[in-house]
Amino acid sequence: FRRVLFRSRLSEWKLPTMVIWGSQDNIFLMEPDQVLVKKVFSQAAQAHGQIFSWKQYERGHNVQWNAVNQIVTDINLYLGE
Repeated sequence: FRRVLFRSRLSEWKLPTMVIWGSQDNIFLMEPDQVLVKKVFSQAAQAHGQIFSWKQYERGHNVQWNAVNQIVTDINLYLGE
């Protein structure tokens, strides 16, 4: 039920989005979590003509703490700064 609701709500997403994800995350796993998030955001972006960016790092769940400089650079690029 939660996955259906999650898909349904995200399919209506109409904003430019950048997802930052750690490929070694042991809380939200590649299957099914990362695959589902990537698929739903990608489909929503295409349906609503928005930008979707997926940035994956070779880090764990708290990727923002372990790759600070790289993430700051990538966010600035995404924002066009």
